[in-house]
Amino acid sequence: MQTLKLQVKDNFMQDFLTIVAKYGDYIKIERDDNLKADPYFYARQKQLHQDLKDIDSGKVVMHSKAQYDKNMKDFLHKLNAKYENQTVS
Repeated sequence: MQTLKLQVKDNFMQDFLTIVAKYGDYIKIERDDNLKADPYFYARQKQLHQDLKDIDSGKVVMHSKAQYDKNMKDFLHKLNAKYENQTVS
């Protein structure tokens, strides 16, 4: 057997299944377990691979946890300083 990946529009799925039902001896239809657990699995996987590629190429800088913590502390300090004298109406 050969494997194909198909994308079928939601509003055509039942018609598609009806059409291929008569070929049940020749076709095996399975749902992807990854998509059962997370319908965005492949989109997330693609983004993760792109993020790792960007880090490896130097396009994106990966900070250490210590550097991240320092940057966040500085950011929050600046944010608090900017808004500490404002009142909420």
